[in-house]
Amino acid sequence: MSKNRKWESKTKVIRNAPLNFKATPKEKEQIVKAAYRAGMNTSDFLRTTALQEKIIVIPEGREILTTMQEVRNLLRPLEENPAVKTIELQLSQITSKLHSYLTRH
Repeated sequence: MSKNRKWESKTKVIRNAPLNFKATPKEKEQIVKAAYRAGMNTSDFLRTTALQEKIIVIPEGREILTTMQEVRNLLRPLEENPAVKTIELQLSQITSKLHSYLTRH
């Protein structure tokens, strides 16, 4: 393989072999919801789970956000300590990112 990859084209995977199966309406709803929670379309979700690739879904993101905000509030009186201030800043950044993600989904 060449060190200079500028000239190498990236191979696009073309998926055109349909795969069909039957599910109950409840199963379909559960699959569609699980794919949505994972931020994936149904086809990608089923392909990924069938091929045993790892999907991590945080189903209770709002509870995590609330807990992180509570921890930040507990740390505020200790902000004079530089280590605590650093931790509080990191928690603030993570909380902000999580809040942003949850409000989009």
